[in-house]
Amino acid sequence: MSLRFSLASERPASIDVDALVLGVFEDKSLPVATAAVDEASGGAVRRLLEQGDLGGKPGSVHRLFQLPGVKAPRVLLVGLGEPLKFDAARFHKAAAESAKALASPAV
Repeated sequence: MSLRFSLASERPASIDVDALVLGVFEDKSLPVATAAVDEASGGAVRRLLEQGDLGGKPGSVHRLFQLPGVKAPRVLLVGLGEPLKFDAARFHKAAAESAKALASPAV
């Protein structure tokens, strides 16, 4: 199996891919793409945050499957840490952890 990464300017919820990878910050703020998927799914991401089932610790990963309103069958939420401390190193950590999670059989 090989992993292919791409960037798109479409609405994230409407992209036809095997998995979407989206970020979440520790302060529970959502990047634009994550907020769009949250809205399309009727608030699924926010509910996980409010219930404490999802955090934004750097490198943490949470898998979601078959979100209503989202074309991709899998959504991988990756922790980005504190928004003001998000930098190239944290981006690299998030990308690396995402790749590991996507390569595992669980996703």
